[in-house]
Amino acid sequence: MANATVPYVGPDGRLWIDITANKTLLATELGWVQNVIADGLTLTPPASATLLAGATLVIRNGGVPSTGGPVGTGSSGTVGFVLTPASGDGVTGNGFTAAADKGITYVKAQGNIGDEVTMVAAGSNTAKAWNIASVRGKLAAWTRTA
Repeated sequence: MANATVPYVGPDGRLWIDITANKTLLATELGWVQNVIADGLTLTPPASATLLAGATLVIRNGGVPSTGGPVGTGSSGTVGFVLTPASGDGVTGNGFTAAADKGITYVKAQGNIGDEVTMVAAGSNTAKAWNIASVRGKLAAWTRTA
């Protein structure tokens, strides 16, 4: 199944887009909630150096929908994914020390529908390219990639 290309207004009033396949995020999609509704995906944000400092990326566990059911009908513990930054970029915050080429693994066994991470671009290609601004859900669900 291909990823959606048109966002919709989620129940919280923000723009959401459903993610069902591996995806390289576009700069034009930053600020939208990337609602992950398939398991085992890899997401790659744009290189931070190509963005204005302060650009925001939100990734949410939407849960795998129940068979034949609409988005939001899934169960907790059904979605896990990896966020892999662009070469040279890294993720810091949430207890992660700055390290280039290190991202985030979201562990589905620890996760619940509605968990999300908000990251802010530094606007430069460094180990601190993406700074975690907030995490919703169990901290144990958000781990450092190897």
